Amino acid sequence: MNTHLHVEQDNVKTYSERFRLFNLILFLSAFIITARLWYLQIIQGQDLRAYSEKNHVKQIKLRAPRGLFLDREGRILVENIQGYSVVISPQYASQLKKTAQVLSQILHIPASKIIRKVKKSRYQNGPFRTVKIKENISLDEVREILKVRLDNPGLDIEKVILRSYPLGENGAQVFGYVGEISKPQIKEYNKKFKGQYIFQQGDIIGKRGLEKVWEAEI
Repeated sequence: MNTHLHVEQDNVKTYSERFRLFNLILFLSAFIITARLWYLQIIQGQDLRAYSEKNHVKQIKLRAPRGLFLDREGRILVENIQGYSVVISPQYASQLKKTAQVLSQILHIPASKIIRKVKKSRYQNGPFRTVKIKENISLDEVREILKVRLDNPGLDIEKVILRSYPLGENGAQVFGYVGEISKPQIKEYNKKFKGQYIFQQGDIIGKRGLEKVWEAEI
């Protein structure tokens, strides 16, 4: 009788120790999970939320039209016209190699050059800024790209504002021309126009003539 009671006491003691160990493991697990959730939501909450929102954002730069040049009688000497550009959004370009080959046949640009351009921009500017593949494409090229756009993620057409010079070569020396800002010019112009404008890669500025001289005014 005493032996049987002793065995039962030993069993109860063993199960009691296991039960305490189980409770300890359960408590530690709950503590670790709670601490992790607190860290993610409180400490890193804002950063993670911003990152999540960026994954759903397509960054598009809206280019403001430059001012017109008029003569003293109000006749247009330099104006803006609408054009179209082919762009690729790196974060959506899941079939970049295929898309580059399709564009190569339409735009007559080597596919390898398109791939390099997209990868370089993704590395330098991040995945959210669109990459301009070709500007001022023809209406025939627009139609061809619209046919294949849905089958090529990240491929799109953007409306752009282009500069038009009705006087052609006769006014070239005076009015000059515009072009995309270069890396050295970004630093130069941000310093020159500090407090007025912020220049970034992809911006169009005056390169020569009055387009350059009157950059701040137009």
